[in-house]
This record gives sequence, structure tokens and C-alpha cells, in this order.
Amino acid sequence: MSLTPASLYGVLGRLSDSQWSRLVTGGTSLNAAFRNRLAEAVPYLRQLQNAGVPVLWRPIHEMNDGWSWWAGRPGANGSRRLYQITYDYHRAQGLTNLVWVWNVKDVSMGSVGEYWPGAAYADVASLDVWAKMEPSASDYQAMLAVAGGKPISLAEVGRAPSPALLDAQPRWT
Repeated sequence: MSLTPASLYGVLGRLSDSQWSRLVTGGTSLNAAFRNRLAEAVPYLRQLQNAGVPVLWRPIHEMNDGWSWWAGRPGANGSRRLYQITYDYHRAQGLTNLVWVWNVKDVSMGSVGEYWPGAAYADVASLDVWAKMEPSASDYQAMLAVAGGKPISLAEVGRAPSPALLDAQPRWT
């Protein structure tokens, strides 16, 4: 499979381990192609910054689930590394209006720490709840633990949380 900037965002594709390694390694053609795709959004994000508009920015979402080409790769050189590359790229472009929303899905919650990019890379830790329809008590605890005091958010949900659930899990935004 040949990857070009145009094919990088074919959501349901899967990169080989070798391709992934080249993607997260600076100076490779695949890394350059990814950065070129990131560059496409910069003028629009800069326009919003110039207008004083903060942006909730949630790249590399649901990174702990394997449904997309960017996700399901735990560890230092996995999906979190791609998120860090994305963050570093946008910061180097002078974009300071982005509120960085790190995101996982309600699967394999015991390993979400393997995807956490570090406190310096996220303003909010968010959870998409589709498999369970609403966050469990253990999902809530896992998000609190990984966020280390940063806000936690329900980014996408299968159904709106009940008042009783929000009383039991009061830190969700």
C-alpha cells in the first residue's frame, strides 16, 4: 500500500508497523506527508486565532480503539506520539488559541495510560462513550487518574447521562 498525503486520511485503513514507524519518525517522507496534511488546517486556525476565537481541538480522537488508521497503538511511539507530533506542529505554527482535548473511547479503559500524551500536551481529557452508552464508575476513575487534575469531559455519548450518574461522577464537564 502506497501512502500519499491524499491517502493518509483514509480513516478505515491500517498502517503496517514499518509505515507507522516512518510516520512518527521526523524526516521521513511519511512524516512529511502527515505534517503537510496538518498544514492545511493552519490558515483556518490562524484566522480564528486572529479573530480571538478559542478552538476546542480534538485530533487523533478515540486513539485507544483500533477502528481508524491512527488508533489502537499503545506506548511511547504509538498513537500518543502522533498526538504529540500534532501538538508540537501546531504550537510551532504559533497557534495559541487551541484548547487541546485528548480523547479515548470506552474500550480497554485499563490501558488508557498507555495513550496519555502527558500533561503538557492536553488541556482536557475526554471520553467517548459508545460501547457502554454511559460511563461506568471505573471509566470515571480511569479518566480522573490519567488526567491528573485536568478537566475530564464526556465528548461523545450514546445517551445523555442521568442526573443520578452526574451526581455520582461530578467531575465530568
